[in-house]
Amino acid sequence: MIQIYATGGGQTSPAAVTSSLAKVAAQLVLPVTVAIGGVNAQVLCAGSAPGEVEEVVQVNVVIPPSVTPGAASPVLINVGRVTSQIGETLAVQ
Repeated sequence: MIQIYATGGGQTSPAAVTSSLAKVAAQLVLPVTVAIGGVNAQVLCAGSAPGEVEEVVQVNVVIPPSVTPGAASPVLINVGRVTSQIGETLAVQ
């Protein structure tokens, strides 16, 4: 399992208070998917992380066993219909 940190995840439940520290692990309202090396990864949770600023999103995912170790694998996060920027990679051992 890995943790990916991002911004711009949108509304959470319970609702977040902008520019404050997260007190609870609020989940993103929109569906979240993650692809690593072109393979869909299992998303365990996606939302705010207690102690971090509310705008920071933590996405916990399981790296698919079919991802090739030793190479920089592209990572794409989809929240609703919005996809993260292209070019982010993950080095898998």
